[in-house]
Amino acid sequence: MKNDEVIDELIAHEDNKPIRPKLSFVKFEGGTPEGLMQSLCENIPNAMQSSSEGGNALNTKASSKTGQSNSFWSGDTVLYNTKSEGERAIVDGRLTINIMVQPAALAGFLKKSSTDVRGNGFLSRYLVCAPISTCGGRYEAGIKFTNDNIDALNAKVTELLTKVAELEDYTNRKTIHFSREAKVIWIDVFNDIEFKMGVGGMYQYARDHASKLSEIIARLAALLHCFEYSMDEDISSETLLEAIRMVAYFSGQFMKVFCAPPKYVTDAENLKCWFGGYVNSGRRYLKKNDILKFGPSGTRKKASLDVALGYLKSNCHIGEFLFGRTMVIDLLPMQPSNEAVIRQELSINVVF
Repeated sequence: MKNDEVIDELIAHEDNKPIRPKLSFVKFEGGTPEGLMQSLCENIPNAMQSSSEGGNALNTKASSKTGQSNSFWSGDTVLYNTKSEGERAIVDGRLTINIMVQPAALAGFLKKSSTDVRGNGFLSRYLVCAPISTCGGRYEAGIKFTNDNIDALNAKVTELLTKVAELEDYTNRKTIHFSREAKVIWIDVFNDIEFKMGVGGMYQYARDHASKLSEIIARLAALLHCFEYSMDEDISSETLLEAIRMVAYFSGQFMKVFCAPPKYVTDAENLKCWFGGYVNSGRRYLKKNDILKFGPSGTRKKASLDVALGYLKSNCHIGEFLFGRTMVIDLLPMQPSNEAVIRQELSINVVF
């Protein structure tokens, strides 16, 4: 066979190569940012990162590109460069992230992260859930529960994903609106959150988180509406109120995980609970040194104890005075002092 014939056959073969089908949905656990970007370019740009072992997902290179995740969340066009094809663009992409992670793995990610994931708003875009562990209370009663509700949920999710896969033009998205009543409620919530970001407000030190709450509420309300009702209808005030209740819970979880109070506040609360045992037994006065010996572990050093006691005194929960050479803690400072009771109780050693 002559060279020209071989070349012609190769050209014909190349012209007749099959067209690679586009996936309507891409699911991945880890990988590289480049791999994710390539998948979203080659397929319909709908992707989900999901992992029940969040330590693995957060330690991948993909998790280091938090800015790209923020752009997907905002619906912006995401640009990235490749060695072979130069700059490519992902237009109108959607990226869903669902990660289950242990506290230690999350702490490691936050410590090693190359970017400020609080400062750039990455964590503020998540719905955070950190419920109290049920270990020690998961007793088996021999009751078999039905899966009907779970099956119905899965069927509905499958239906919605199928509709997305069948779209001929994924960019032709439908816009749904609030009803008039719902719009008034949403504006009130927006203003309330804005007020609470001010000095002394509950979100004063979590403004990154609070700045996204209004939009998250609107998005969640839209999701609930599309899941339950026709997209030809407006979002009702009832659906919006349900979204507000859900986001309020997730916001509380975020504050618990990422905006924990200072150590001295936690120490003070632990002391307050510890003091409660003495008060309930009828005791009013304690030697300060006894707290260093028998108190909560966080306050068995003088420096930590002094700060925690100072916090409790500033809130009038306790009093502190010198009795002879002994520093005494008064657990009921609003009541009249009684020297006889002081002498009696300071000679009693009761440990809780």
